Amino acid sequence: MLPYSVQGMGDTTFVLMHYLGGSHSTWCATLPYLDRGFRCVVVDMPGFGEAAGIAGYDVASMANQVDETIRHLRLQQVILVGHSMKAWPASRIDWVNISTAALWL
Repeated sequence: MLPYSVQGMGDTTFVLMHYLGGSHSTWCATLPYLDRGFRCVVVDMPGFGEAAGIAGYDVASMANQVDETIRHLRLQQVILVGHSMKAWPASRIDWVNISTAALWL
């Protein structure tokens, strides 16, 4: 499971994944616009931020780790936001029993 923080409230949850070289703080300027009506989960991807010591830099491993975090939080209505190359893991997540949409930036 990846390190994460949760902000805001709502039935729908944005799961925000930063760009290569970024961290959860990448989303600080965006969160005030999203957390007014949505729950936001911001993750640190492997190798960066609080996940600096977590291995798994390939797309499949990142997708599995994001999926594990979503399942741990028992999220159902999820919108994935993958900044830059993090759109690849977003497209690889297995969405059994999760109602989702994916958004690539």
